[in-house]
Amino acid sequence: MKSQLEELYYDSEGFVEKIKRSREYDRVNDKYEEVYKQLLEELNDKQKKLFDELYYLTGGLESETALTHFKEGFKFCMRLIFEGIGR
Repeated sequence: MKSQLEELYYDSEGFVEKIKRSREYDRVNDKYEEVYKQLLEELNDKQKKLFDELYYLTGGLESETALTHFKEGFKFCMRLIFEGIGR
């Protein structure tokens, strides 16, 4: 069962999707996709399979990192709130 923070983060309403991406993010993402496609063209079938696996594992790591940072940021915010109200 997901924690309440995970429910908020992955909510079906799309909390993550509501965050506006920066121009820099889009620029880097476009370049990433370009390099990814260029590299795939140069690999043999076995290398392509390994590279695709690495590609998806990297995405999983990034997702887990983003969730962890979200949770820690939320906890930090709550500590600030409690400090602000004198608890």
